[in-house]
Amino acid sequence: MKGIRSGLTILLLLIICSLPAMAQDSAVNSRSAHHAATLPKPTLKIPQLGPHIFVPSNLLRDPFIVGYIRNSTGLGMSARTRVPAIAIDDSLTIGTLNASIAGFILEFEYQHAVKDWLAVWGSVNAAGRLGTNTESLISQGVTALIGFDLGWMFRLLASEHDALSFTAALQNGDANIINLLEWVDRILEDGTIAPDNQLLVKQSSLRGAFGLRYAHAFSPLFGAIVNGDLSYGEKIDAKGDTEFSYIIGAGLSANLDQTTRMPLGFFLGYTTSNFALGTSNLTSNVHSFELRFAYMGVSDFVVSLDLGYTSTPVSRLDQTINISFLSVNLRYFF
Repeated sequence: MKGIRSGLTILLLLIICSLPAMAQDSAVNSRSAHHAATLPKPTLKIPQLGPHIFVPSNLLRDPFIVGYIRNSTGLGMSARTRVPAIAIDDSLTIGTLNASIAGFILEFEYQHAVKDWLAVWGSVNAAGRLGTNTESLISQGVTALIGFDLGWMFRLLASEHDALSFTAALQNGDANIINLLEWVDRILEDGTIAPDNQLLVKQSSLRGAFGLRYAHAFSPLFGAIVNGDLSYGEKIDAKGDTEFSYIIGAGLSANLDQTTRMPLGFFLGYTTSNFALGTSNLTSNVHSFELRFAYMGVSDFVVSLDLGYTSTPVSRLDQTINISFLSVNLRYFF
């Protein structure tokens, strides 16, 4: 019993001696927690309208006067497409070819907010398209595209839930196209290699464009963007004719970070246009879709993965080329 009592006495003394240290640690932890709670939150640079922080999109452009720099890198592949072979005359052809096409795209863009009502942007993009087998190399050849845009955006409306801006831009594009099938067709048609029948065709297009960009915030979870552009300039063909063209589209932004605290965002967009750089023989509109998965956990930076689909009806092939693509996008706001 004496030993037990001695042990209890020692334990009690240890507890009494440790109380001041425990109280000091508790005070330090309390001050640290209070200091962390009072630290200012990082300033949000990603565009916000009312309760909704928008998920940015490359397919649908937003109307916000902010500064950012972005980069996009993507790869695409078409489904196998049956294309007509070389026609010797009305009754003799080599047959049909099973073609598939691969492509890539690389984009850089910089936008600067000059005033709270004016932003200026410039972008450079490069793209390539080529056949992945002998048949597609013969029928589709190789296409290399380089484009440059310089634009100005003017704020027309800014309210709690709505934003509207007007844009004006200059668009320049250069295409280098090798199409063996068309080259051989011309030789068979003319009976000789005509001076204007070049295997490597270089085409350029300079266009002026005007448009409107609109955004609306429905709730902390959802927002919408609508775009419409009208442009006039050179066609991508050897004749150098001019034409009007347009592109319209709409998209839905969904940001889970504001409702579930899960830092994920999604964007689903669609556009239709009667113009495609590098293609002059469209039979109807080009249709494009985008589904974006974005990480929204940082106040000034968005990284995203895009799944895309483009449908291009080409009169030369008498059918539609469908290309699916995957791209990685980085965007930093300042």
